[in-house]
Amino acid sequence: MTEVSCKAPVSALQEYLMQKGHTPPLYEFCDTLEEGGKTFHCTVTALNEMAMGSGRSKREAKHEAADNILKKFQASDANVRYAPQASMPSVDAISELRYMCLQRNHPFPQFEIVQEIPPPAPEFTCKCSVASIVRYGTSSTKKWARQLAAQALIEIIEAIPVLDNVDDLMKYEDEKNRSKFKIYKEITESDEKDLPGVLLSNRHNYFKNLPEEVKTAAKRALTDQYHIPSADRVDQVLRAMNIICKKSKLRCNPGPDMLFIELVCQMDVVFAGDEELLYDEILDYFKVMLE
Repeated sequence: MTEVSCKAPVSALQEYLMQKGHTPPLYEFCDTLEEGGKTFHCTVTALNEMAMGSGRSKREAKHEAADNILKKFQASDANVRYAPQASMPSVDAISELRYMCLQRNHPFPQFEIVQEIPPPAPEFTCKCSVASIVRYGTSSTKKWARQLAAQALIEIIEAIPVLDNVDDLMKYEDEKNRSKFKIYKEITESDEKDLPGVLLSNRHNYFKNLPEEVKTAAKRALTDQYHIPSADRVDQVLRAMNIICKKSKLRCNPGPDMLFIELVCQMDVVFAGDEELLYDEILDYFKVMLE
């Protein structure tokens, strides 16, 4: 199976050809002057196939051409799994998010690049947070990763009633987490045998079938390293597998906070529990899943 989903088209095409052992694609450009301004055209050639794309910039034209040729490969090769990356925001999402936070008396958004995949097929994942609300964006450039993360957070905040201050915002998010925990508790305590979700065997096969070099790096991070905190070891394991995670907390009074960790990957994997114990449980989980 050739997996190149959730990437910018140019990066996805580059990765696809590398996996097939072929030379990089050839891009050729020209432009035309139209009533609305200059339009750029790009022709891409790879594996004896050709596709074209157009746009207001060479970058747009190049991405459209790469997207079109990948769809051709997908139509002729059932093993290719390609889903185009989310479209880029048509406005400056970061400025719009900051203005929205100012209007609603929320703290300004914080951005952090949490994952980087180096060339020849670079990919960046950005985390954007406002109070306890977190969303992610992934692109072939840091700039657009930030834009996509901001756009994802805008869609969440727009759906939230206008609140007076940050305490109300965090209370709103806590209520969502409590609902999530209630569903989690109902499922884990249910007597029903046919529970929703992904089969454990499917999860096992997913991790077991990762490339050997990826599993080797992850297993190296799993080895007993008592001088390294369990949370840092979990981060090392996930980085080795190119997996990011979303973390959220449910405030419990009395009692310790409940920590939720959701893995951003093809499988539906969510961990929940006491923070002091959860990271060790995650390490034990991957010791089994990677065998």
